[in-house]
Amino acid sequence: MKKAFALILALVMIIGLAACGGNGGGNGGGKEEEPAENLGALCAVQFDPPAEYATVERFTDQTADGTVKELNMTFTLADETKICYAWAAGMDLESQIGEREVESEEINGHKVYFVDSSNQFHALLQHGADVYGVQYVLPENAEGVDGKANLKEIVTALRFTEEAADVKAADIDLYDVTYTVDETLKLAGYGITVLKNTAGEITKKSVVWKYGEDLSDPDFRILVRVFRGQTLESVLNEGKEYEEKAVGDLTYTVLKVDEGETPYEYYIQHGDDVYEVRNNGKDSGWFSSRPEESVQAFDAFIATVNFK
Repeated sequence: MKKAFALILALVMIIGLAACGGNGGGNGGGKEEEPAENLGALCAVQFDPPAEYATVERFTDQTADGTVKELNMTFTLADETKICYAWAAGMDLESQIGEREVESEEINGHKVYFVDSSNQFHALLQHGADVYGVQYVLPENAEGVDGKANLKEIVTALRFTEEAADVKAADIDLYDVTYTVDETLKLAGYGITVLKNTAGEITKKSVVWKYGEDLSDPDFRILVRVFRGQTLESVLNEGKEYEEKAVGDLTYTVLKVDEGETPYEYYIQHGDDVYEVRNNGKDSGWFSSRPEESVQAFDAFIATVNFK
């Protein structure tokens, strides 16, 4: 669950929450060591990961200088139930909620706010200067499961430490791809998502470059994603149309767009992996638009993409 807090606060009509390494200049593809991962902790909170899960996804939102603003860790179970633990730095939850009526309950010394929508159940609480959240999402066909009760049980089991663990920036390495970014553009930061299986192997990783002054509301975004051990046939959407397009020495499979529009979603097979390069444009919260500055920046970026 990316931007867990933005999603939850949107449900209670709250706007302006900050999103949940290294610089983006020069050439990509240099391998950096992944931070050691603790599947049972986020900053000052400790929890028990699900006994059995199919995948775990870690999302890191960080500024251009590597300061981490939000971490989300989402466990997906075999039945598609999702449990997400989230942390956002430097936020006053009470002032955000204000006078709005939001269900709350005192649990283990914390005032916990609860919001639910359809099959999604959310909890938010303040601890020190930061906000922590838990999201519990049931699969669409779930029957006879009390999502709110399960969420409260998870929140009750949270354990907070007196001293917060060191929060490390995620690396932006994407294996064999190389690129050059325009250093004249204002880079607010990155969103890095890493999906792993139960064996701890990375099966998918994406890096989003966020351009503008505000990390939580960038002017536009450029994404590069790698699908490990996949083929184009397994990655492409069967319900959409694609065509081939050459960019320099590379030939991409590109999502077809309407006449007069600029292509924005490119795929290419490289060895055993598939790479996606995408103009994510600007996110309004409901849909994405692609202003001209994003088109120009994306075209310049993809022209530099190459592979080892």
